[in-house]
Amino acid sequence: GGYPAKVAAEVTGADYYNILYWVRTGLIKASIQYVGKQKAPVIFSFWDLLEIKIIQNLREGDSREKKAPIQRIRKALNYLRSLGEEYMDALRLEALVPGAGGIFLDVTGDDIQAYFNDAQVISAVKARGQTLLVNVFRMKDEVKGKLQEIENEKSAKAPVAALAAART
Repeated sequence: GGYPAKVAAEVTGADYYNILYWVRTGLIKASIQYVGKQKAPVIFSFWDLLEIKIIQNLREGDSREKKAPIQRIRKALNYLRSLGEEYMDALRLEALVPGAGGIFLDVTGDDIQAYFNDAQVISAVKARGQTLLVNVFRMKDEVKGKLQEIENEKSAKAPVAALAAART
């Protein structure tokens, strides 16, 4: 399985063409399929979708937040990937015990940090003042929720399509 770029755009809120550009420039990887040809479909894993969501969040910002430069986003993604097992263990723990902690990615400066609990976040905010944090767990939940919505919509349409096909 996997998710094509159009689904990735719908799930993450990122522009379809931006996603393809990010793949071509190596900012993200299409873990399941990327041939490098214009017409070949790009297929993403769930974790790829999470990275796209993080990029989108950092590129958009809002009226209160500044946007992160693309070089810093690249560093943040590389840092997150370098956490490896620690990162995956934190995600698994959250799946087993909701609210058990979190992963907050601090992309305020070029020195990217990850915090795994509220105490670390509070300490960082006190030390640095204004910080640009990404709540990775919230992003993960948003991606899962949107995928579930899409799946539910497909399920709701499937019986109608099957019924219409049976009548012909």
